[in-house]
Amino acid sequence: MSLAQYEDSPPFSIDGTTITVRILKNFKQYLEERLAILKAFGRLKLDGGFNNTIWITFSIDKGGDFAKMTAVISNAVDPNSPDNVILIGIYQGPETKKVVRQIFGSVDLDFNEVRVGDETVQVISE
Repeated sequence: MSLAQYEDSPPFSIDGTTITVRILKNFKQYLEERLAILKAFGRLKLDGGFNNTIWITFSIDKGGDFAKMTAVISNAVDPNSPDNVILIGIYQGPETKKVVRQIFGSVDLDFNEVRVGDETVQVISE
């Protein structure tokens, strides 16, 4: 398993504020590896209401001076466990729509399927 690979962006300015972002470079690969581990340990629910799909919930949260974007594997046995939440990026600065779009717009979240072990599974994200 590869570890999550984060990198710092070069500093850039938005509305007069200089921002540096630490961002996950290999989100899809890391997600697929996490899903394979969950499945291997019987901690991934694909049956019932999930209809053999992976549900990923994205969120942006600001606490103090830092804002972070996360992805939650919603059909893990315990979705709110830190093991099932993936940090996509974090930065210090404002949490306006303009800033968030500019910062996280480069992250490739536009995929419809992932590999889970030896099978391909559809992704539903919100």
